[in-house]
Amino acid sequence: MRLAHLLQVLPFLAALTLVIFLIFSSGLTFLQFHGMITALSTAHISAFVLLSFGMLLLSAIKWRLVMQNLSASSVPVPTNKASFLYTCFGAALGLVLMPHVAKPAGRAIGARLHGAQPIVKTVAASAFEQLFDLAVIAAFACIGVALLAPAVTPVVVGLFVMGIIVALYLSKRPHLLPKKFHISELMTLVRDPIGLRLVSISLMMYVMTALRTGVIAIPMGISLLPLDFLGSFSIVQLSRLIAITPMELGIVDWTWAGVLSLFELPLSLAAGFVLVNRGLNALSILAALALSFVLVATERRTAT
Repeated sequence: MRLAHLLQVLPFLAALTLVIFLIFSSGLTFLQFHGMITALSTAHISAFVLLSFGMLLLSAIKWRLVMQNLSASSVPVPTNKASFLYTCFGAALGLVLMPHVAKPAGRAIGARLHGAQPIVKTVAASAFEQLFDLAVIAAFACIGVALLAPAVTPVVVGLFVMGIIVALYLSKRPHLLPKKFHISELMTLVRDPIGLRLVSISLMMYVMTALRTGVIAIPMGISLLPLDFLGSFSIVQLSRLIAITPMELGIVDWTWAGVLSLFELPLSLAAGFVLVNRGLNALSILAALALSFVLVATERRTAT
């Protein structure tokens, strides 16, 4: 049992070690870090928080949209406000768990408490809607790699095209997929008009994430040309796909340090930026979770 617990904690400890090593190896001082924080005005922080709220809201809309298009159930689909609450709860779990696991888990727990929604259905719908986020990230990663590392571009593009071919093949042969997880129904949505809506929402979320990053990066001293920023941001987003730690801890941090070093920016600047970005992201998620609780409580009080 102790070995099992150790294996669960090990990824987090390894990631935390990477972050600590980044901070100390960068030479970041308290005065530098304080200067980066004070460079952000109330408007910058407000914009970051509002964009974070918007991203969570769009994610909730996507999940509810998929839930509505699965097999009819005697239990109604969670309302918009409840879907927002469960999505925020999943995002909050992502502060201590792997994000790819946390969001489906948070939604499953919430939807189960909401009205005995089948766990398999809620998890399947959540995993499916996140696939569109991953597709957008992969597409932009091809652009990012082409801009910053053109030699690797054929490999990345090949993997992306291979993924599209597999998805289209399975969507046209749903009978090859098990029914337990509603996979056959979900794959048919890829060719349905709803698929375009899901892609559009994922694209909006990607743009909002880029804007949110730029809102604090520029005043903190990370001034890159638009194409350089696009390439850097796209590669960092790609690194999130392989992150197996809470909040992608360690992996994303060193990816930012790596891409910013290509433009000869100080490592201390990268270290300070990722710390501020993480802090604001955590505060935004917790604030959104608190707001969602209030919205749902008000909705239920009004209904009674």
